[in-house]
Order: sequence, then C-alpha cells, then structure tokens
Amino acid sequence: MIHVLRCILLQHDLRLVALAVLLSLFASVTAMTMIARGRRTRGRQRMLWVVIGGVVAGCGIWGLHFVAMLAYRFAFPVGYDVGLTALSALVASVLCSVGFRVAPSRLGGAAGGVIPRVATCLLHYIGTA
Repeated sequence: MIHVLRCILLQHDLRLVALAVLLSLFASVTAMTMIARGRRTRGRQRMLWVVIGGVVAGCGIWGLHFVAMLAYRFAFPVGYDVGLTALSALVASVLCSVGFRVAPSRLGGAAGGVIPRVATCLLHYIGTA
C-alpha cells in the first residue's frame, strides 16, 4: 500500500489525479441516478435508462483510467493509438450496459457485478496494446 501511495505522490501530476477522481465521482453518481430512474419506469424506457447509465459508467471508468495514465510521468515517450483507445472506451461502455441490464434479473445478480469488472480489465489490456 505504501508503494502505491508513494507512486501516486511522486510519479503523477496530482492535478490530473484529482481530475480523474472528480470525473469518476461525477460519472458514478450520474450512472447510478440514471439506473435508479430507470427502475421507476417500465418496458423500453427502463431498458433505455439502464443502458445509457451503463454507457455513462463505462465512459466514467474509461475516463478515470485514461486521465490517470495521462497523469503518470513516464521515463520514456508514450503514444496512444486512436483506434485502440476508442475501442477500449467502446468495450467499457457496452459491457457496463450489459452488466447493468443483466443485474436485476433472477440469474444475473452476480453476473451483473462481474461483467463491469471484466470491462475494466479489458479496457486496460486493449489500452496497453
């Protein structure tokens, strides 16, 4: 734990770290508000609110990680591939939407939690490719 804190304090631009935290906080609150609103509706409207909430959550997760990577001070030059970067955001958004859509079902409770975690994993692997 000390190593992680030391890395954050000494090897990151703390302004960008703060921006990543705020981005994540706002995206989380927005996504959960949208999902809660969706649960008060029925049919297509419910699905639409939950799916859009998943997109917001996926973009928030992606944004947190992308801004945090921008905050890191690498010892060597780093570049980002636009196509892979966009793909990682798309994967995060789609899988979070699927997870939030599956979660309320009888069989989907655990899967609804696992799918967004898988999204986070995949966006990391795609992003570092």
